[in-house]
Amino acid sequence: MEGLQQVYIYAVSMITPVGANASMTSAAIRAGISAYRESSVLGKHFEPLKIAPVPLSDDDLWIPEIPLVKALYQQRRSRRMLGLAVAALNEILPSCPDTPIPVFLAGPESIPVTAIDGYFLSLLANAAPTRIDLASSRLIATGRSGGLQAIDLAFRYLSQTGAPCVLIGGVDSLIDLKTLGIWASEDRIASSNVADGFTPGEGAAFILLSKNANSESLGTVRPPGIAVEPGHRYSAEPYRGEGMANAFKSVLRDYKGPLVEAIYSGLNGESFAAKEHGVAFTRNHQYLSPSFRFQHPADCFGDLGAAAAPVLIGLAISDIRSGRTRGPAIVCCSAEQEIRAACMVTG
Repeated sequence: MEGLQQVYIYAVSMITPVGANASMTSAAIRAGISAYRESSVLGKHFEPLKIAPVPLSDDDLWIPEIPLVKALYQQRRSRRMLGLAVAALNEILPSCPDTPIPVFLAGPESIPVTAIDGYFLSLLANAAPTRIDLASSRLIATGRSGGLQAIDLAFRYLSQTGAPCVLIGGVDSLIDLKTLGIWASEDRIASSNVADGFTPGEGAAFILLSKNANSESLGTVRPPGIAVEPGHRYSAEPYRGEGMANAFKSVLRDYKGPLVEAIYSGLNGESFAAKEHGVAFTRNHQYLSPSFRFQHPADCFGDLGAAAAPVLIGLAISDIRSGRTRGPAIVCCSAEQEIRAACMVTG
């Protein structure tokens, strides 16, 4: 990545529980609109579980034809994710060059169950057969941190090839009977009986990145910091919260610009991840404005899983361009397992 210190954002698309595109989602977040509602699914205490769905039925989404031999993609969660991804992809493609473009896509972790695999990219390419460079595309199945890992891959790809641009994105739907049942059995889903829990959401988002600058760019992204938390939720190691602090440190190492004015986090409402945010802020306080804004919009649209990072970047760039955030912002996300990631977004 030598010589490539930033890449440029040229377009953002998204579909979330509070908006059919980036501008609608940003406006809803500023207005404090919440998509939370009680579902018809009951938890282990026989109380309705909270969810935050995209307000479109499966019939409202265009889902490409899926071969019957692909059993994984006959499941509702996988099919719905494909429909959401196609909706966000179709929104951003008009902003992309006419030549095929690689897609680096964040997808769900295998916890609690596997939802998609590499074949998902083939299905997505079928929706735009002349626009996606399937051979160069990659799936990064690490959940919330995956979108930031996709940006890390984009930096390496743009540095090492002659390609001018790349699409990074993320898609997930946590609203699925099997996954809801597993998390409910662990008392992790918010309900009238579970206060320290999260609200499952769903969505998809894409960002067009280029190494070339011109007057049409919306902003920039600096190289992400990727780190490991040994004491993650599924580890026997003690949880010290050092992974996120190290991700911040990697982003801010040798940084000489204005103080960070806002942090956009994938924090989903569970107290588990609060510690690592506190450690990260404390150890990197010299880079943060004393009045920095801490944004965690999962309280509006729920936990977006693998869609979280690109949605948060889109919200950050919208706030910077509108003047609501007056300086650089950091976007950070934690996987269910060990990966912690952060990046800096500037106007």
